[in-house]
Amino acid sequence: MASTGYYGSVLIEALVVGGVLAALMSMAIVVFPLEESPQRAAFLGFVLGVLTHVSFEMTKANAFYCKNGAACAPRNM
Repeated sequence: MASTGYYGSVLIEALVVGGVLAALMSMAIVVFPLEESPQRAAFLGFVLGVLTHVSFEMTKANAFYCKNGAACAPRNM
């Protein structure tokens, strides 16, 4: 990853994960309409979050980010 520094790398990760979840949630709402139900929206968001995390592990995206990003880098606070 480019030399963006620790916080820049965390921001990039957050934007990638947020974008993936937003895209998945948009597609899921088409398949499972929420019908003005906050509970159903929260449950759907939870399930998509779990599935996204598992897919990032299975595709080794987490390992890539650990090696190339800030996830495993020491922090200077």
